[in-house]
Amino acid sequence: MSLFWKNLKKNSFSKFIRNGVILLQGVFLTPIVVDFLGLKGASVWFLLTQFTAYLQLLEFGVPTALTRMLSNSKFSNNDSTYSAYFFLCFAFLSIIALLLCLFSTSIASLFLDIFDISDESLLIPILFAIIATALCLPFRCGLGVLMSKQLFFIHLWIEILIIISKIVIIAILYSYEKLSFVNLVYIYYSSFFIIYLLQYIYALRYVKFPSVFLIMSSLRHTYRKTFSLCAAVLLVTASATLLRQGSPFLLGIIEGSSENISVFTISVLIFSIATQFITLPLGFVAPQASVLYSENNFSEIYKIFKKFTFVTLTATTVLIAMYGILGEYFISLWINQSQSSTYQIFKNSIILMIVFTFTIHSLYARSILSFVNKHISVAFIEIIIISTSLLVAFMLVYYAGLSTNGMLISLSLIYLLRAYGPLSYLIADFFKIKKSRLYIEIYRNYLNALIPALLLFIILSKFIYYKFSLVLFIITFLSIIALKSNFNTVLFKKDCIN
Repeated sequence: MSLFWKNLKKNSFSKFIRNGVILLQGVFLTPIVVDFLGLKGASVWFLLTQFTAYLQLLEFGVPTALTRMLSNSKFSNNDSTYSAYFFLCFAFLSIIALLLCLFSTSIASLFLDIFDISDESLLIPILFAIIATALCLPFRCGLGVLMSKQLFFIHLWIEILIIISKIVIIAILYSYEKLSFVNLVYIYYSSFFIIYLLQYIYALRYVKFPSVFLIMSSLRHTYRKTFSLCAAVLLVTASATLLRQGSPFLLGIIEGSSENISVFTISVLIFSIATQFITLPLGFVAPQASVLYSENNFSEIYKIFKKFTFVTLTATTVLIAMYGILGEYFISLWINQSQSSTYQIFKNSIILMIVFTFTIHSLYARSILSFVNKHISVAFIEIIIISTSLLVAFMLVYYAGLSTNGMLISLSLIYLLRAYGPLSYLIADFFKIKKSRLYIEIYRNYLNALIPALLLFIILSKFIYYKFSLVLFIITFLSIIALKSNFNTVLFKKDCIN
């Protein structure tokens, strides 16, 4: 077994545990916030977390671009250049963090004005959140080192331990009725700073402080390539941030801190937590694709692309069926709100999951292309699609008055345009195959299992309880998958690339 597959298993297992802890945090923290703040008050908390997510874009894509640069340096065994890249990026992000801290008071006041929040006592905790976010920026360079060394599991276990500690502290304060918005902000953002500080300290084991001359030489020889990578990564990261936080954020700008923000944010939160588990390999496949690309090993890249796309498709289908059975009941117990709010959250989240099912191949395509010198094209495709969709969202909410339904349509449009728009042509061209053949390779065994299982569900649901029909659907679907493809043997024994 290759080193990649060994590290992939180790990283995947660590990320699975980490996602489980994040799931625990979301499941635990959300009802607490809604309980002691209410849906309207919780909207301020959700808007703050989304606002600081936008501030993280001030890293300008440097950590991800650093991963790419360090992977290339490692491949050529150039340790001096490796260290020079690292400290150059750290210095750049330190300057950005300093500027953000200097303007933090103005930014905090702007936050209160944008969302029409009149409580001036919230200024200090919001200011703390902004400064903590700023201080995290330079230490995120440590993640670039760990990714390039295929040691992502180190970052994950640091994050797991800190998150567990955070959950315990919040639980204690809540049980003694000592929890407040201010305490919540201090605990939440302090934990982020500690995570990135510890991973940075660990990453220093793999770098040596280079001379100033070497740093300047690296800047002179690579600034164009670094700028190109950073610009592309920034666009992709901005697109992803807009995708996750853009809709509730835009809703907050239009409607203020209303209950609709909390309802839609919780819907997206459920969707995001669920999809984190089924896209575990996404963060590990791309760096390996970069190494394989430098070796001109396109067949192995395509094999990885097909394999993980298909497995993710299978996991998503099962997840949707299970969520259809238990989702609404779970939400009603979870946040203990009105039936209409519960149904709205359930409806929004399951629609997003269904749409997501048809777009999984585009996630792997985007990730791989971003690491094989197609980053500029991917970045522009992403930002155009998401900007267009958010413009549609603004029109649907502001002019048509559709509120959360308008945002739901916008998010669905983003995923569908990403899956079947220019990005699909780009990945097909990269692998030198027709677009139709690409879809056949990906969806053949998936559809062979889905169609009969779905027909069985439709027939049985007319005669028996639909939740029991969903259980039979899952059993039938997995049985056909196992017989048809044997997961790892039959589906991938033939490669369409020679």
